[in-house]
Amino acid sequence: MEIFLDQSFSRSLFKQNKNYYAKYEPIVSSNLELFANEILFRVNNYNNAHISFLSEIRARRETFLLFTKICKKAFSDLEKTSRKVNINLEVQDLLNPLFLYFIEDLLKKIKINPNDVNFELLENEEITSENKLIVLWKLKALIEMWFKVSIDDLFSWYSSKERIEFLLWEEVDLSMVKIDWKFMQEMFLCHKYRFDCQWVRQSLSLNDIEDFKKYVSDLKKVWIKVLSEWIETEDMLKFARSLWVDYFQWYLFQWFDRWDLFKI
Repeated sequence: MEIFLDQSFSRSLFKQNKNYYAKYEPIVSSNLELFANEILFRVNNYNNAHISFLSEIRARRETFLLFTKICKKAFSDLEKTSRKVNINLEVQDLLNPLFLYFIEDLLKKIKINPNDVNFELLENEEITSENKLIVLWKLKALIEMWFKVSIDDLFSWYSSKERIEFLLWEEVDLSMVKIDWKFMQEMFLCHKYRFDCQWVRQSLSLNDIEDFKKYVSDLKKVWIKVLSEWIETEDMLKFARSLWVDYFQWYLFQWFDRWDLFKI
């Protein structure tokens, strides 16, 4: 399997002769202490090139090859530092037949505490009636191995209240929900300038900020932590705290224990 992954990755990703990197971004607790680091994929770290590249490999259904490189880097660093890490996880990664074999093999080679790894299920692909059995099986397998599973970018694309309710109904033990930065931006600006919020389609059952606060409270009642993206100023941090959010991420904390780019 190792040879297959490396050869496939070389053919598909490196044929364009680009440089690929991993970058860590801090996740900070309410008392402004480092809680974890999210590892993010980058291409040359220039002009958001990684976004267009991710769209390309998603269309070719090759994200799993990139996922293996990110995991190897994150697990190796975790073994050395013992710092918690969040790793992005695509639905199509879960659908890859080698997914669980790769994770189990990596755990044998790199000795870490799986409880320190939180896989963030991304928002770009739907969980359908055709793929849900496989997705549920593999998410539960991760949790049985003591990994954590969370939802990325709630209220963006397919990340909705309905997805969370579906996973909870199917007894997937979610540890965290990350609120999408665009949604947080909308709420903050509405609050600051007294605008009427134009809620995104994924959140139409929330009528106002008070409804959102109640939803956060309901998540915490079932032991799901809530993280807010897009914390860029002290005002935004104060606003996010008023929503009873547990953790924070974005440019305000880039100075915090900053990690450099690492080539993968």
